[in-house]
Amino acid sequence: MDVHFPNQTMAFLFQVEAIAGAAALIFLCYYLWRVRAISHKSKGIRAPEPPGAWPFIGHIHLLGGKNTVARTLGALADEYGPAITLQLGKHQGLVVSSWEMIKECFTTNDRVFASRPNSAAGKYLGYDYALFALAPYGEYWREMRKISTLELLSNSRLEKLKQVRTTEVDTCFKELYSLFAKRNDASSIKVLMNEWFEHLTFNVVIMTIARKRYFGNVDDENESEARQFRKAIKKFMYLAGVFIVSDALPYLEWMDLQGYLSSMKRNIEELDKLIASWVEEHIRINRDFSESKGEQDFIDTMLSILSKDTLLSNHKRDTIIKATALVCII
Repeated sequence: MDVHFPNQTMAFLFQVEAIAGAAALIFLCYYLWRVRAISHKSKGIRAPEPPGAWPFIGHIHLLGGKNTVARTLGALADEYGPAITLQLGKHQGLVVSSWEMIKECFTTNDRVFASRPNSAAGKYLGYDYALFALAPYGEYWREMRKISTLELLSNSRLEKLKQVRTTEVDTCFKELYSLFAKRNDASSIKVLMNEWFEHLTFNVVIMTIARKRYFGNVDDENESEARQFRKAIKKFMYLAGVFIVSDALPYLEWMDLQGYLSSMKRNIEELDKLIASWVEEHIRINRDFSESKGEQDFIDTMLSILSKDTLLSNHKRDTIIKATALVCII
């Protein structure tokens, strides 16, 4: 005897089955998450964890908003103590905010904390981890640290560039004086000193890296380029400090839920265009390093250290130079 069910009944049964299956899957995932959380707690003493962690995402929802991650974590540390543990998707994070804890992490146990996790900032803003401030600990990081310590930021190198800094400071003061001297009357002139110091610092940094001057007695094209570049640097700093959901939940990267990944790509494209022009100009000039050794800027020095065929951890010479120039600026 055959039994036939109406189509509506069959559809209803399928819906019930689907709902039951989804509920069972959610329950199983929640159970596994709880088991994992309990197992982590049983492994040893951990820093206290703020309340409010959600299944799967942990404390990610606490890091949302317009504030940078540093400010959000600072507020959590003020409320819960100098050392706290955060559940960030599949990762655990330790937040320390006292000098005693920082010394314990970065002096006593520096090797343990030497590396950096993979991040959207390192991938998209850092030339795929060529920017060694965002690169994981390894051969490339050690090599770039050695170059920076012994060549770019050594006492002898900074002494050779002392004249650049001195000249730029003198030039800025002369321009400030000439601004007042041009007035025939004795009326005062308003000068935004915070902007003046910002321009001075920017000029010194860029002169040291690429021997270019962007603010002061320069043409309008250079000053416009400088303002655009400075704006892009500020955007870079903001994007490097925001929380990216896919850093904690990598399988969501393709969705770009916050829109930050596309912003990072546009930002680094804008910065790369300008920094690449500096490198190309230095290569084109092809200075004689042996005769102008005291006049080398950072890009000159990098070109003298790295050959054209240099390949460090799959990073080519020009990429390494651009990434290093960028980290010196920020």
